Parts: sequence; structure tokens; C-alpha cells
Amino acid sequence: MKGSQAIHSGISRAEAIDLLWKLKHLSDNKLSLEVPHVHFNMLLVDPAYRAEIIAMALNANCKRVRELAQRIHDANLEGQLISNHAQSNVRVLPKKALTPPAPSPRLPQREVAETASMTGDRRRDLAVKEHIVKQDIVSNEKWQAGQVYVLEGIIYVSEGAVLSIDAGVTIKGTPGSALVVTRGSQLLARGTKSKPIVFTSSAEKRLRQPGDWGGVVLLGNASMNEISAQIEGIDPSEVRGQYGGNVENSSCGVLEYVRIEYAGFALHANNELNGLTLGACGTNTVIHNVQVHKAMDDGIELFGGGVDLKNIVITGAGDDGLDWDKGCHGRVQFMVVQQDVDRGDNAIEGDSHDNDLASYPRSEPTLANLTLVGGFSKDKAQRGIVLRRGTGGHFENVLLTGFSAEAIDIRGAESAQNARRGVLTFKALMIFNTGKDGNMFFQDERNTDDDKGFDEKAYFSNTERVRLGLNPGLSARMLAKHNFSPRHLDLLQREVASKPVQGEFWDDGAQYIGAVPAQAKRTWLAGWTRFTD
Repeated sequence: MKGSQAIHSGISRAEAIDLLWKLKHLSDNKLSLEVPHVHFNMLLVDPAYRAEIIAMALNANCKRVRELAQRIHDANLEGQLISNHAQSNVRVLPKKALTPPAPSPRLPQREVAETASMTGDRRRDLAVKEHIVKQDIVSNEKWQAGQVYVLEGIIYVSEGAVLSIDAGVTIKGTPGSALVVTRGSQLLARGTKSKPIVFTSSAEKRLRQPGDWGGVVLLGNASMNEISAQIEGIDPSEVRGQYGGNVENSSCGVLEYVRIEYAGFALHANNELNGLTLGACGTNTVIHNVQVHKAMDDGIELFGGGVDLKNIVITGAGDDGLDWDKGCHGRVQFMVVQQDVDRGDNAIEGDSHDNDLASYPRSEPTLANLTLVGGFSKDKAQRGIVLRRGTGGHFENVLLTGFSAEAIDIRGAESAQNARRGVLTFKALMIFNTGKDGNMFFQDERNTDDDKGFDEKAYFSNTERVRLGLNPGLSARMLAKHNFSPRHLDLLQREVASKPVQGEFWDDGAQYIGAVPAQAKRTWLAGWTRFTD
């Protein structure tokens, strides 16, 4: 039903919203550790997310949480509780992003093989089949659980179509392939912790390499500092590669519990696709629990837009882990970037514009709870954070270790000026084992001045809650096992850590340095990430 009509029984819309807010409040105050940080806008608009949170709350140890969850459960809430057109400060997903569309009768698929063996112990379900996808998607389509889809060529989702992918589906990319979701269309890829959606190479396991296929591209119509642009990695003559606009709260869709592996082919020199490319995606795009592994170029690159990212893992990227440009102004919380010993440039690289450094909106994202790990390389210069070309940004609760060059390098007069006037800020940093000898945290620029005299060492010496050389307790053995929970910071990070950023997006209980708390036995990475073939 629409408008002010009831969409549930026995309770008004206002009462339902009030109960859901109370559930969020109880969860965020850690009265029930079984319920994670609750995203209130998703509770209001996404029935699947709401049902998942209520189910966890019904089994919580806290009696108050269980009783409240039971009241909400008994109310039998249906549909979204906030209209797309409601005059509200709540950021909501467009309605068509909430209900998975029925499979299109013109599904561009052709069954080519059964992956199940017809003999032996039948370890694989005989229903699992591979489907070749060659044609563009121009009407709503659903890729179903228990199936494998193989991309051949660049597949465009266009003309307002919505591609929905069930939890547990595997998508394989052949050489030269990619999935590109154009402006006005959406990708709804909602996996689960036990059944992530996996985009990977079509090569045999143990033969997969970075750049085996193109990756995933989402293009939106949110703001950026160019009127319109063509996304990198797509033929410049292809109009479906254009992105950008002025619809700030638009949505490119949902990626949740998704892995993207071995992506990033080069169209031609200096024009590569990344593992995940987000071009002007709006604030109602959901990017939660996403891992990009072994991308040939960047792990994730953001071009403009205000898209938010949470629970992000980037491992083994060939160039930068996270890269932004063209007026990116989103938010990131809980991100791990880990470089290989022989691959990777910067864990984070930020720009505002290649040519017009004073253009607006300026790149100015906010990032909190980051763990950035270099490859401890003896031969390759790897840096933690490089900020240049007029970018701003705000960083807090960041742990950096293992970089052979600078921990943080601010380049260019414009970015240096941003640091001086508070457009580029840092708070609560721990930097350990960087530079050639492990104790050179910032580059001596007397002979290589790339920022017009800006002195990083002096700047960070006067920055709030910065600790240099303090061992966080992340041993090489731990990092080899992708264990990012520091052993030594349980008490120290109460002293060093900054009070978390406030707001609905942020988990304000994360008052610790890095992406995961110290001495944690199990973290948000468990169950859905993967680091080897």
C-alpha cells in the first residue's frame, strides 16, 4: 500500500518507526553483543535487512532486546516504512532497489555445462550449472542461487534494468569481460556471511592471476567536479560508460557480502579497470562487507559521489588499495588494506581533480577505523597514504605498519594548504615499522620537495593523538594469516583512540585504533573473506 496507509497489522507506521529506533538504540549501546551495529535507514526501507536484525535480536542475551524484538516481530511489518518521497532526513534506498524483480523471460543465458560429477560421491549438487552470459541486460533479471554465471565480453546493465543476484552465486569472468551497471540501472548483490556472492576468474583454481577479467563497475548520477565524464577502462566512444549528475541521494544498488577476485584488465596503457569501480554513485548505494582480492590495478576506485563504504577488505592490489578522485565525498568505516611484498603502490591514494585543482565539490571523504598494512618490501617503494591534487579528507583511528617508504605523503601546494586550514585532517594515528630501517615515518624532502615546503614530520608531531614507533602487536606470522587484531593495544588504544564520529552511519562504539579491536578472537572478516585459491 502507498501513502499513509498501513503496511502492517496492529500498529501504526509511527509506532513501528519508534520501536525500530529503540531497537537500534539498545543495540548501539551494547546491551546485546549478538546484534551488530544497526543501520536505521535500512531498518526502515529494507524488509530483508529488518528481518535479519529482528531474528538476531530475538535470540539475544539481553531480555530487553528480546522483548522489544518480539513486539516488532508480532507487529508483522511489511514493506518499507518510509516513502521515497517523504520529507525526511533519513537516507533511503529507491523503492525499486528493495524488491527483487522476477526473472526476465528473455534471460540471455545458455546452459553449457554441469559442474556436478555424474559419478563418485556426488559432492556437487546436480542442479548446479554454468550459464554463459553474452548479451547485455536491458530488462529486470535475476541470477539464481545454486547456479554459476560466466561473463563473455563486457556486459552492460542498462536502460533502467535491475540485475538481482542471489546469495551464494558465483560469477566467472573470462578474459576481456566485465560487468558494467550504467546510470539509472542497479545491481542488487546481497550475499550473506555464510553464502557470499563471488565474482572471480574463469581460469582454473591455482592458475588465476590478477587481470584475468575486468571487474565490476557501477555508474551513477550523483555529483562530481566534472559535468560529465567517461569511466576509465571503457572505450571512450561507448556512451554507456558516462557517469555523473546532480542526484545526490541516488542508488547504484547494493553490494553486501561480496568478493571480487583477480580483476582489472587494461583496455590500453594507463586505462585499466579496477576490482570495483564506483563512478558518481549516490548516498543510497549500499557497499557493505566487500572484499577485493588480487586486482591488477586499484582494489576500489571512487570517482565523485557520496557513496559510503563499511567493512571493506582490499588485499594484494597491483596499484592502490583505495583510490578516489573527481570530488569524492563519501564515508568509510572499518577497512583493511594489505599489500603483497612485490605488488602494490599506496594503500590509499586521494586526488580531487587532475587539472582544475580548485574545482568543486572538492574530494573530501571521511574515513575512520582503518588498518593499512604494507608488504614489508625491501625492493619496492610502498606508501600508506598519498594525498595530492587538491584533495581534502578526514582520517581518524588509523593503524599503519609495514610500508617501505613514507607512512603518509601529502603532495602539492593545494593539498598542503588543505592540511593547514583543516580541510585535510588527521586524528588518532599509530604508525609502526615504516621506512627503510623501520623508523623513518616521513620522507626527508630536502632534495625532493613535492609539496612546496610542507613538512609532514613537523605537522604530524603536532597532530592530536599520534603515536610513532609504538608496536601494535601485529607480527609477520599474524599478518600472513590475515589476523589484523592487535595484541598490544587493549589498554593503550583507550589513551590514543579518538571518540568515534557521530551519526547514523557510524558505529560509535568503535573507540579503537584500526579496523578491528585488540585481542579479538573473531572479527567481522570471519566467514566470508578469502585470501587464497
